[in-house]
Amino acid sequence: MKKQLASVILAVVVVCLLIAPGCVSRSVYETLEARVAQMEKQSGQEGNVGERLNELEMKIDLLQKENQAWQRQLGPDGPESKGDLAFILDKVNSISADLQRLTGQVSKSTIDIVSLYDRCNKSVVAIRFWGQVQATGFVFSPQHIITCEYVIRGAPPTVQVILYDGTALDAQLLDSSRRAGTAVLWVQQELSPAPLPFGESSAVKVGEPILVMGNPDGHVRTASAGIISQTGATATFYEEIPGRPKAGAVKYEDLIQFDNAAGGSSSGAPLLNSRGEVVGMVKGGYVGVTSFAGPSDRIKEAALSIIESSP
Repeated sequence: MKKQLASVILAVVVVCLLIAPGCVSRSVYETLEARVAQMEKQSGQEGNVGERLNELEMKIDLLQKENQAWQRQLGPDGPESKGDLAFILDKVNSISADLQRLTGQVSKSTIDIVSLYDRCNKSVVAIRFWGQVQATGFVFSPQHIITCEYVIRGAPPTVQVILYDGTALDAQLLDSSRRAGTAVLWVQQELSPAPLPFGESSAVKVGEPILVMGNPDGHVRTASAGIISQTGATATFYEEIPGRPKAGAVKYEDLIQFDNAAGGSSSGAPLLNSRGEVVGMVKGGYVGVTSFAGPSDRIKEAALSIIESSP
């Protein structure tokens, strides 16, 4: 509805300009200006990041086209009077200022990757066994790290977690939940990095920007940004299945699909929203295509259950 209304208003302006440059009256401009103000008010409200971005980008597009319309009236024929010239120049300058301000709003509505990485990366660890990094995990409590269940399946009883400063600590598998795709590791020494806060995966929206910090294919402590592509997604992965001699296809449902590559030993990495909250944990992906994460609501519930039931 919002886009239709904006399109109708814009169409009126453009048609008027095509018929006669001088027929864009102040009343038409004021109507358009009121619509832009309404959109600005809506975009500033609390809500989904993707929706705010769409509103801001729509406003910018509207103002750019309006600016072009007013600029055309400064063409070879020129305005009919000095008063008209002053009015048009005033509107052009006003719109240019609005465009600059709105562009700044768009940048604020997206993830500030540098500050988010600086704030959260110390809480992300690499998990090493069999002589190399096999997965990623993150701090859940001062003595607990969570990671993806299938990557720790079949690992030795003790693995190593590599902290941000290169410190290697022995960690033991406390337990795991295959249904939730979650494993909890325990370390004897209390960890200095703060646990990552959890957000509600049920509130995640398609188009929302996200950040993944992991250790893909031996490249440690990387960051990749993207957007949520789908919620409630289904994906099939080939995994080692207990009791079977070969890897088999395992179907998972209710996953979060996102568009940045996060495979290999990034499994177990946190999927962060723009506030630095964990909304999912990376499970895997299809190389060069897309990636998937388990929802944080399910992961948090499983991790708490494992910790509470441990001796």
